[in-house]
Amino acid sequence: TQSTWGCATNVDDLYRCLLEMMQRASLSTSDESMLTEDISSRAISSMEYFLVWELIRIQETTTTEEDNLTAMTLLRDRVSQVIDVSSTLFTQHPWEVVQQESFVLVCDIIVHFSRQLAANKESLIPLVYVAPFQLQKHLAEFVDLHVFIDETVEEGDDEPTKIEALHRRRNLLACFGKLLVYNIVKMKWGADVFKMYLRYCNDYGDIIKYTIAKCCDVDKIVCAKIMNRALNQLYKEQLIDDELVDRTSEGFIRVKELGKSFAQLFGLDQIKSREGIATLHTEGILFALIHKEELTYPYPNLAFLEVLAEFSPKLMKQDKKAILAHIDKQIPAEWKSSSDDVVLAPVNLYRYSLLHSESEGVSRGGPRGPRIATVMKKNKIKQREDEAKIAEEALSNMRKQTVQRRGPLTVTITTVPESSQSKVISPVETEFQQDS
Repeated sequence: TQSTWGCATNVDDLYRCLLEMMQRASLSTSDESMLTEDISSRAISSMEYFLVWELIRIQETTTTEEDNLTAMTLLRDRVSQVIDVSSTLFTQHPWEVVQQESFVLVCDIIVHFSRQLAANKESLIPLVYVAPFQLQKHLAEFVDLHVFIDETVEEGDDEPTKIEALHRRRNLLACFGKLLVYNIVKMKWGADVFKMYLRYCNDYGDIIKYTIAKCCDVDKIVCAKIMNRALNQLYKEQLIDDELVDRTSEGFIRVKELGKSFAQLFGLDQIKSREGIATLHTEGILFALIHKEELTYPYPNLAFLEVLAEFSPKLMKQDKKAILAHIDKQIPAEWKSSSDDVVLAPVNLYRYSLLHSESEGVSRGGPRGPRIATVMKKNKIKQREDEAKIAEEALSNMRKQTVQRRGPLTVTITTVPESSQSKVISPVETEFQQDS
């Protein structure tokens, strides 16, 4: 390697050396390559260290404004160049290790040079790199193809090898999750990740759950739309001839289970999740009532209302009334007199979920209603009565124990003669004598 590219004697030489190695790797094949798999992967990881080191050097170096701008422009151009080469590597290179290293490099670099870099220091704005749409698409497709795969056990694979492969895939998913959390890529690419929450719960459940929670913290409304998009995608996969869904099929039941899991991720505080839940219902109704005249059954997504019903208990009381009125306005008038179970069943189930949860009178995490206040008052009174009863029983036991330990008491009453009553203040003198 040294004889081919020369020895890197300064920063520029080091960059050119690493970049040329990456370019050679992008042009090589698995059969004809001057670079081994190990050298290619090490060159890629070294390039990441180089770019981060240059970024830190610019941040800590005090130079003139003109020199600093020149250095930032040069580093920004290098970042773009490295990302372009790395994109070719993780999309086209035949070696899996090189693909994964290139993917991690791209994810880490666009995090280091994201908009947050200049949030506290406007002078670093020239360094900000905004990932283009095509790059975001390639990153999302890479996760779908190389992370969410059904593991095939090849002959000779032992347990440590499978664990190591799973660990690498988890790392890839975590890298892409950072891009979603920091809003570096559009959240809509998160739908392909969210919809895998139950299917790959054992392998990636913790990572996906954490990603969803953090996305909700960033923007609950956008996160709710992505959840709805993920459910829509899974629902469309269950359509039979693009027209109907078998509501008793395992696939449709899995969609409902995913909706139930999503609802639980919103937590118990209805006030905090109010906007997100309301948005999810609104977007879900729009999807469910899509009308297609060319189909035999013009409402192919109507059964999605059953999935949407899983989120009804999370709605606040006033929102349930508003959504109930909204769905009644949206459905065609002829449905109310229809006897078709395909039409009525999903609509009635969804309306019942809103009416039933409203009649319970309980707002989880929300303001306490009169019914709850009455129940709490009764429980408090009962608690005080129980405490008084326990205290009385304890006092009675203490008295019995005292009598048994000290012996019986004798009471002697002495009556004062009538002749001397005038001289006595108390008519009766009571003396308690204890037996020795």
